[in-house]
Amino acid sequence: MNQQNKFENPEFLKTNQYKDAQNLKARIALHSRYTVAKQDWSPWVFDHLKLKSGEQILECGGGSGLLWRKNIGRIPAGCQITFTDLSAGMIAEAQSALAESGFEFSFQTADVMDLPFPDHSFDVVVANHMLYHVPDRAQALAEITRVLRPTGRFFTATNGKNHLKELLELGVNLFPPAPTPQTVSRLRFSLENGRGQLEPFFKQIQLHLYNSHLAVSEIDPILNYLGSTIDGQEALTSERQSQIIEQISKEIRQTGSFYISKSSGMFEASQPITHL
Repeated sequence: MNQQNKFENPEFLKTNQYKDAQNLKARIALHSRYTVAKQDWSPWVFDHLKLKSGEQILECGGGSGLLWRKNIGRIPAGCQITFTDLSAGMIAEAQSALAESGFEFSFQTADVMDLPFPDHSFDVVVANHMLYHVPDRAQALAEITRVLRPTGRFFTATNGKNHLKELLELGVNLFPPAPTPQTVSRLRFSLENGRGQLEPFFKQIQLHLYNSHLAVSEIDPILNYLGSTIDGQEALTSERQSQIIEQISKEIRQTGSFYISKSSGMFEASQPITHL
């Protein structure tokens, strides 16, 4: 299996890259510790959901449940949240973290391309930073519109072509050939092309942009991040780590931090078009 296939291969993703939350935690740690922004990411996403009391909510590919863990005190009364992920390990992590939340969550392993729910079941569907992993996004979007109510809203976060540009440049230099397969794959659903993929399925689409960057003052979180990626798991040898340490250390000594661009945002789609 080549790297390109790994990025969109459900079996590999659930048994390797996302068998548990460890790789995801390494990437989240870099962002949570070093992001420079007016508002943290999870509250920013939650604000845009504008949930109402009593709504039925589905999250697809929810990972470790961070969206709800970071906003647990802000969920309106009576909301029922169905949490799904392809990985049983991720489901277990989220279920444990949210067990004492006091809110009504249900947990289920599920593939977004074949959702095990009746038509028109949900007021809100969330699929953040995961559609670029889906091999058949048209099928996934057809399933999402099927389970949404006619007045429902769909929210899907993704990244742009310049997201983590400086980290990607490290990968280009150290993990040849360039660009890396992961770089290419994750642009399959991006800020630049996501609208065109959503338009056959929703009449109304808005893009909300998140303004931020990273100012990283330590080397280990960058190494942990690179080592958690599909490319980096195999390519981050001791020799390459030494090269990265030398390059990053020089910039930190000169400027105080290693600057990393971010390009993230979220599409908000409504008025679903059901494809029968």
